[in-house]
Amino acid sequence: MDPTPETLLAAVDSGDSNQVNRAVDTVKGLDPRERATLLSACFESCRELYDVSDGYQRQSVVRFLDALNPRLHLGNAYGSVEQRTLDTPIGDATSDYRDALVGVYLRAIQDDDGRVRLAASRGLSHLATEYEICGEDAHVEALYSSLDELAADYSGTHRKHLVEARDQVGMHLDDAENDLQSIMQRFADEMHARDE
Repeated sequence: MDPTPETLLAAVDSGDSNQVNRAVDTVKGLDPRERATLLSACFESCRELYDVSDGYQRQSVVRFLDALNPRLHLGNAYGSVEQRTLDTPIGDATSDYRDALVGVYLRAIQDDDGRVRLAASRGLSHLATEYEICGEDAHVEALYSSLDELAADYSGTHRKHLVEARDQVGMHLDDAENDLQSIMQRFADEMHARDE
């Protein structure tokens, strides 16, 4: 598939699983810098597609954005991490592509369609991994807290998916803090389940 914004966005918007999968596979095979350029070029259009699409198309948008994530951090031979930024800002007055993706994923994790929520959960887990690799513990903690607060507002499968996403993100917290939060959250979740 031709990796131009127009071709890729048309595939994501098509609602055809073969075209969507080809678009996702195409961008996964690109160099991180190429994905960064495409993410910047496609981001606003993806947000618009998400707003007008059906459940499968919303899932496709989330999967596509996750595939476009350039993961701009590179481990060097000495074990340290070099973090790179996008040359072009995306989102609302922000140059951090991860912050922009978090906004989309936090919206998608509340979607009425479970397929969309699961795609968002994978995207959030990938971002938490990036934050951990880059030593940005505060971002992991903020993401964990956001998901925890959202989970309190839902029940049923909505809550289940939010709790699963929160726990996936929680795996990237500092071990001591993670253990304590995990114990407290399991207790709170059990109490919530009994109340339902």
